[in-house]
Amino acid sequence: MLIIPVENKPDWRHPPVVTLLVILINVWVYVAFAAADEEALAGAFHSYVANQLIVREAEHFRDYADSEPPESYEAMIQLIVVDRGFDAYLAPHLAEDRRWREARADFVNKRDQVTWIRWGLVPGDARWLTYLTSMFLHGGVDHLLGNMAFLFVFGFALERALGMLKYSACYFLGGLAGGALHVLVQAGSFVPTIGASGAVSALMGGYLAVYQLRKIRFFYSVLVYFGEFRAPALIILPAWILKEVYGYVYGDEGIAYWDHIGGLLGGALLGALAVRVSNQVDTDYLETSHREEDSRIHIERLEGLIDDFKFDQARALAARRLSEHPMDVGTWEKYLHVLSANKDDPEYHRAIKQVLRLCTNQQALRRSGVGRLLASTYREYVAGKHPQPALRDPRLLCALGKQFAQTQQLDIAGQIANSLLKAQRREPELAQLLSALCAGLSIAGSGQLARHYRAELAARFPDAV
Repeated sequence: MLIIPVENKPDWRHPPVVTLLVILINVWVYVAFAAADEEALAGAFHSYVANQLIVREAEHFRDYADSEPPESYEAMIQLIVVDRGFDAYLAPHLAEDRRWREARADFVNKRDQVTWIRWGLVPGDARWLTYLTSMFLHGGVDHLLGNMAFLFVFGFALERALGMLKYSACYFLGGLAGGALHVLVQAGSFVPTIGASGAVSALMGGYLAVYQLRKIRFFYSVLVYFGEFRAPALIILPAWILKEVYGYVYGDEGIAYWDHIGGLLGGALLGALAVRVSNQVDTDYLETSHREEDSRIHIERLEGLIDDFKFDQARALAARRLSEHPMDVGTWEKYLHVLSANKDDPEYHRAIKQVLRLCTNQQALRRSGVGRLLASTYREYVAGKHPQPALRDPRLLCALGKQFAQTQQLDIAGQIANSLLKAQRREPELAQLLSALCAGLSIAGSGQLARHYRAELAARFPDAV
């Protein structure tokens, strides 16, 4: 059974830097050490066989093994070579035979050069550093790719919501919590635990805790059945934990289920603390998908009214929607479309000014589509053969021009700057517009124009240069 959230899409305007860095480190570690590990393991196997250790150890291994070991010496050697627990079991017996002790020491030295054996987390011999190093080791390409895929799915959204610092704390502290629970439950085991799955589980728990009881979309797959459903995020946490408990009881013994459970619980706690204590979660981003779905429904209703020529109803519906959601780009577009049928209507000009004022709202500017809405609205408005009262506020024009300059829409920024310079305006905000325009033109390679506006800036605002 698989249940994963599909609520938000990656926003590459705000790339998940920490997530991508952690993925790159994991991939680099695997690529850098995989070939050397194969060579070291082959060397350890050769040392064990060459020193004929199986002759002395076969009987001891049969006594040590929990289940009946294979009768074949070759199959038995395969198990012994990677079993660090057998080292401790043999220790009292080695003292009686110096040559045996020396031969085994040579084998152990070669075997412990294998990265995942040396730096994996061994519950029966846990070292503090291995809690961290084990998170970056993987047993194969499938293991690596699976963990990295889940890391990205949960990481890009959680990093955006929490910020890099709190996100990093959730990943690493949650991963340590997963390792600690695994060591506590499997205290007698000498099987090395490796992989980022404990830390990834922490991101899964943190993701649910940050979204709390918001209803979000999940993709599910059960055997050949799959689909989507919406549910409060935290409702899924017990299901994920029960799935891991079931796996521990009935599943593959080679999977560190308690590492996953510890990560889920640790991440959920850290996510809840980030929400409750710091209160610095990007809730606007968390609401993106729900807001887009809600906007889509309203826009479809508006389009239906417009297609049926029910313009008054469409206008009233859009106005109500914008009174509650003043940054809804799609609704603004439909509203302006309806109002533009009568450009003498004062409401049309008031609406234009409201849209243009979004350039002063930093929260609005982070929204997808707002920059496009500002540019298209301004272009269409100034192109019209009608009075333009929405452009009478010079401070608004300065802010608008500065925003266009910073987003490399230099033609519009230049038009606004020229109109203000022609009108002999001297607002301090004009200095900011000219500075932003000079910077944008320099980046675009328009050095001559940049020098022109820099000269205007020096002439009108000498203190700003």
